[in-house]
Order: sequence, then C-alpha cells, then structure tokens
Amino acid sequence: GGRPNLLKVFKSFSDAGDFCGPEDFQRVLRDLGMKVTLKEAGKLIAAVDKESKGAMSYEEFSDMVYSQDLQVNSQDVMERHVRAIAKNLMDQVTARNPQLGVQFDAVDPDRRYLIDKGQFRSAV
Repeated sequence: GGRPNLLKVFKSFSDAGDFCGPEDFQRVLRDLGMKVTLKEAGKLIAAVDKESKGAMSYEEFSDMVYSQDLQVNSQDVMERHVRAIAKNLMDQVTARNPQLGVQFDAVDPDRRYLIDKGQFRSAV
C-alpha cells in the first residue's frame, strides 16, 4: 500500500529520518520537477507543522500528502501554482495548435498565464 512506501520516501529525504525542513523539502520538490522557492517550501511545511517547529514530521508529511483540504495561506504560492498549471496547459495547447498560441500571446504578451474569462474568450 501507499503509506508504508510513503514512510520510505520520507526517510529518504528527511533529516535523520525524523523531520524534514524547508531545504530538504525544496530539493525533493525540485527533483520532482516542481519549481518552488525556499520560502514556498517553508509555507507548505507551515501548513501542516502542528508545533511550529519549522519542519515536518512523518505524520505531518502524511497529512500533507493525503489531505483533501490543505490550507496554504499564501496568495503568492497559490498564484505560482495556478500559473504553473496554466503554463503547462498552454504549452500543450500551443504545441497542437500554434495559431491559438499566437492568439493567447495577443492577450497575454508577458506570458504571466493569468488571464480573465473575457481575455480567454477573445483568444478562442
């Protein structure tokens, strides 16, 4: 099952197998292809860190992985996540339809990947 394997994963990147701090967590997320800053890794840990120790235990890590409703109270983390999803989607769309990519470039020339519904409608 998943949880015994999750313990192995946690022990592979945590400090002596007990706690995982922001630096280790950032490295793991980057190894998985997720671009996060040290500050963002710290905010993700803070969302599950029950004792405010600046690191997460295996139990807290498990809560993070299996939580249906993890609350990260940070607008910048949420915006980066939304932009990463939008970028991935746009890369896939423009690879299949370059003309649509040109139209999206017209409404989002800086490639911020944050467009509203009106801009989206005008692009399609």
